[in-house]
Amino acid sequence: MKWPINKIDYPHREAILSRVRADSTPDNGYYFLLILSVIITTFGLILNSGAVIIGGMIIAPLLNPIIGIGVSVVKGEERWLTNLLALVLKSILISTAVAALITIISPLREPTKEILSRTEPNLIDLIIALASGAAGAYAVSARERLISLMGVAVAAALVPPLAVVGYAIATGSFDLAGGALLLFLANLFAVIVATVIVFYMLGFSPGRKEETRHLARRDFAISAVIFISITIVLSVFLFNTIRSAQRVQTIEDEVHTFLNNYDDLELISVDESQTITGKKLKLTMRGPANLTKRAVSILDSQIENRLGEAIDLQIILIPATKILDE
Repeated sequence: MKWPINKIDYPHREAILSRVRADSTPDNGYYFLLILSVIITTFGLILNSGAVIIGGMIIAPLLNPIIGIGVSVVKGEERWLTNLLALVLKSILISTAVAALITIISPLREPTKEILSRTEPNLIDLIIALASGAAGAYAVSARERLISLMGVAVAAALVPPLAVVGYAIATGSFDLAGGALLLFLANLFAVIVATVIVFYMLGFSPGRKEETRHLARRDFAISAVIFISITIVLSVFLFNTIRSAQRVQTIEDEVHTFLNNYDDLELISVDESQTITGKKLKLTMRGPANLTKRAVSILDSQIENRLGEAIDLQIILIPATKILDE
């Protein structure tokens, strides 16, 4: 079976290695662009502006050293790998600190949709990062394709999760910080694993020295174990998300069936939370009609029968006036 991409000859591979080394080296402009990227991205998150966030991601230089980590794993170059890991760790700390500082001085601190969307990662995010990493690794195989790295930087979304971590630390929302950090780690290791696979397919190898081969196998095994562990965690998150969505849909179906007897009532929202005594379900409705305690009790029983468990039902009815034709 043929590879989906062609292997590269030796002189071309050496040229690519030199290019990757140069691109993943923190020159004088690396940290400047990183800080600017975090500033733009953080403000984009706080202002709930997707366009501003994308602008920050495009100029972020963090993708290059991460691809370099994947290449160093393939080649079994321990010193290069160590230097790149130190660079990425330093970048993480700087990005988090800058985002926290921006949040502290910003008058706006309420969590926006753009912020919250990066605190609940799942398996789909990992698949996107894996595909993005593969695209980025393949893009560096030819100089004329490097323009596509800007799109990869946006899709891999490395800086926004770090900015959310800084925001969460500054606001004391450590539950949000955990989710955003998990998303970053998922993206990080997805890009590394994808780079290793793509560069191997392009013909790169650790060489003939057994020690180098051993280092390459060990480093890839470590990356793979971490990647698989994150995959399992995100798979559980995805399963819970799907199950939660199905549960909400079941509740909504039951409520809409119940409201067929009340033409003037409209379901606005469904909110479910876990309390010490059990699950609490809050339904917000709007309309001129009224509900009796008996009607609420009937709806409570119907929902419990569909879910197969007891719930504490609370209904908030927003009064509304219906305008009639004269």
